[in-house]
Amino acid sequence: MSLGMRVISSIALITVVSLAFASCSQATPVPTATPVPSPTATPTPTATAISTPTPQPTPTPIPDDRPALVALYGATDGANWVTDTNWLTEEPIGEWYGVESDDNGRVIGLNLQVNGLSGGVPRQLGTLDRLQWLRLQSNELTGAIPSELGNLSNLQELYIYNNRLSGGIPGELGNLANLRWLNLSSNTLSGDIPSELGDLGNLRGLYISGNDLSGGIPSSFGNLSNLRALDASGNGLSGSIPRSFSNLIALEALKLNDNDLGGGIPGELGRLVNLHTLYLRDNDLRGEIPPALGNLTGLWSLELSGNGLSGCAPGIWQGIFGRWEVDGLRFCEIDKPTLVAFFEATNGANWVSSTNWLSDEPLEEWQGVRTDRRGRVTGLYLPSNRLNGSIPGEVLSNLPYLVDVYLAWNDLEGEIPSELGSLSGLWELSLHHNNLSGSIPRELGSLPNLYILTLSDNRLSGSIPAELGNAPRLWRLNLSGNNLSGSIPRELGNLANLNELYLGDNALQGEIPAELGNLSNLRSLHLDSNDLTGEIPAQLGNLINLHTLEVGGNRLKGCVPGRLRGVMTADLGGLPLCSP
Repeated sequence: MSLGMRVISSIALITVVSLAFASCSQATPVPTATPVPSPTATPTPTATAISTPTPQPTPTPIPDDRPALVALYGATDGANWVTDTNWLTEEPIGEWYGVESDDNGRVIGLNLQVNGLSGGVPRQLGTLDRLQWLRLQSNELTGAIPSELGNLSNLQELYIYNNRLSGGIPGELGNLANLRWLNLSSNTLSGDIPSELGDLGNLRGLYISGNDLSGGIPSSFGNLSNLRALDASGNGLSGSIPRSFSNLIALEALKLNDNDLGGGIPGELGRLVNLHTLYLRDNDLRGEIPPALGNLTGLWSLELSGNGLSGCAPGIWQGIFGRWEVDGLRFCEIDKPTLVAFFEATNGANWVSSTNWLSDEPLEEWQGVRTDRRGRVTGLYLPSNRLNGSIPGEVLSNLPYLVDVYLAWNDLEGEIPSELGSLSGLWELSLHHNNLSGSIPRELGSLPNLYILTLSDNRLSGSIPAELGNAPRLWRLNLSGNNLSGSIPRELGNLANLNELYLGDNALQGEIPAELGNLSNLRSLHLDSNDLTGEIPAQLGNLINLHTLEVGGNRLKGCVPGRLRGVMTADLGGLPLCSP
């Protein structure tokens, strides 16, 4: 039926109903029926589209974490906890003691340490999938660690140490990809360490000490590249220390003491340059301490006693200030082979005195040798000792901690080795009164700490290297009594710290450089007995601290700056003082 016909029918029906109602409400006579006019056709109205509402997604219900908390309360004798404020009440769970929740009421943290919990850890905790930290340490928990804890994908901290938990460590804990700190220490856990723990790539600290664990340390631990602390001490672990530990470059503390580990200490541990604590005591380790462990220069606590180690400990370890246990092992003397080579190169068998050289006495007991607290050679003091031959530069360059070299008044010959320029810590180099020849190595000017350079009374020739003006700390420069020629380098005027300058008794030529007037700290200036010409620069009058001035034995002319009239010791070569 069309919409128009439905409208007409509706009008007719309304009319009939109205008439019927009227007939019932009147008692007299029935009125004559009025003819119903024929309905006029009504235009069909345009249909209007009815919009269908967009269906809305049904909200996902937020999981309720209460059942897991209730299970924890019941399993750990919650009625006898030290504090159980609001537990099992209608208060929001974030108000329950030790519970932290997010804005949606999901549990993100449980802090119930030292709270008198006893009984087992319920597996229902594995449903708290928003949990970030679980701290149940220092209680009376017993039984096994539930494998369901491996479902806590957001967990970053798991602390259940200092309880009475037993059984094995669940391998499922290796699923906790976000875990940073895992502490299971001081329980009665047993069995092997699961290799799956090596999958915890974000782990910073792994503590499993004080249990009854056995078997070997998994080599997969070498995958824990972010690990800073590993403590597996006080167990029954056996086998060897994994070489894969060389990958733990962030490791700062390694404690494997009080186990049954055997074999040798792997040299690969020398790569752990951030290590400050190394405890390997009371195991069954054998062999020598690898020299590579000498790379661990940051160690401040070391325990190796209670093993069967032999040989010597790296000398660098002598500087350790903290705990130090090595079962009486002597320190290796790293520099001993170098000193032996020096002895042989300078005819040590004919020295005037060579007390303890080539012996097993500590290097610091060898005649003229000085060492630091690590046993590294810092000084050679052998004057007037009949050393002869050439100075073995390639040998001395292997003593990187050298500070003082005093080999004056001997019979050394040949050239001064340029390799001495690599000894960056060198403070004094005194080689005067020998038979050295050749030129002065320009490399000596690159020594940043050089304070005293005395090369006088040899047979050195050539010019004075301008590079000597680059030695910023130089206090004394004595090159007198040689066969040096050429001019005095103006770069020597850069030596702001210079106090004494001895250039006399050479064959130097040219004029005195005015730049020497910049040496405001100079007290002694010896330029005598050369072939210098020209006038004395007026700038030398700026040397107000000068006490000694010797310029005689040259071909100078003019006058000496009047401001130098107060010099206490002077050889002016007959030159008068300039008028004020």
